[in-house]
Amino acid sequence: MCARIVFTNYNVMLVTRYLLLIACCLLHVMLSYFYMTLDTQHIENFKNKLEEEKIKLEGELGQIGRKISEEDWMAIPEEQQGPAGNDDADANVQANYTEDFEERIGTLSVIEQRYAYVLRALKKIDAGTYGTCEVSGEVIELDRLEANPAARTNKAHMNDNVTE
Repeated sequence: MCARIVFTNYNVMLVTRYLLLIACCLLHVMLSYFYMTLDTQHIENFKNKLEEEKIKLEGELGQIGRKISEEDWMAIPEEQQGPAGNDDADANVQANYTEDFEERIGTLSVIEQRYAYVLRALKKIDAGTYGTCEVSGEVIELDRLEANPAARTNKAHMNDNVTE
């Protein structure tokens, strides 16, 4: 004897409701994983990481440049060996000196941009807006902030150019 299942409109409606309820619960769990809200402990942890990175970046910037304002640095040439202003210096030595200085300018520019992002993130923590995408206004994913505490955008906009 086989059990026979009779599908009535009422049974189909109940099954559909239960499936919809299960799908909503799964979606809620998935969204809460990806868009975890930043609690005070997370923010304090990110602030500590940003403060440590700020100190490290200031040390790196200080080795190749001089601070001229809050966020602006200027590259300084590495001290030459031998007497300063030697007109008899070999052309290759002068070329190396110039090339080194240009490299210092490029390196300083990259570090200075990262330094500005770190300062911006610290200001956003103080303002209470940390963890908000600057493009969409949506929450920045927790795993993105863990990888880059100075992130300015969420994953969906991480390749977009963000203007100051």
